[in-house]
Amino acid sequence: MKQSDLCYGFDYQEVLEMCPDDVLERLIEDNTSKAGEDFDKTADNIEWPVTVLEFKRRTVSDRTASSIAESALDIAFENLDSEYGNPDDSGTQPTKEMRDASREFGRLVAEGYVPWQCEKNGNAIKYTREEAKEMFA
Repeated sequence: MKQSDLCYGFDYQEVLEMCPDDVLERLIEDNTSKAGEDFDKTADNIEWPVTVLEFKRRTVSDRTASSIAESALDIAFENLDSEYGNPDDSGTQPTKEMRDASREFGRLVAEGYVPWQCEKNGNAIKYTREEAKEMFA
């Protein structure tokens, strides 16, 4: 199952969340000095409104998919030629069908891969102190 292409967080976060409310919840937890602390006391330590940024997972480029295809063929022929090939030959060359199949393989791998890296997409969600209090108090 492919993960969502959207993540949420702040510029300084290394790990993003799948839901913007989770970002706000983490911010409130990080600013709570002791268990059971009153929301208003915690909220006094936060600059409001809070702006949660939306990030989009990077897309694997067509160039990378092509590189995967070439690498797969190179490794396949290296393995085959070391086991079955003529040691005096310069190596087996792929057929058109093999190249087409490797391109499809590279495309499928790139399409199914879920990148960890994300980039800001320009969207943001603002939370007021009042909204946060309704959600988490």
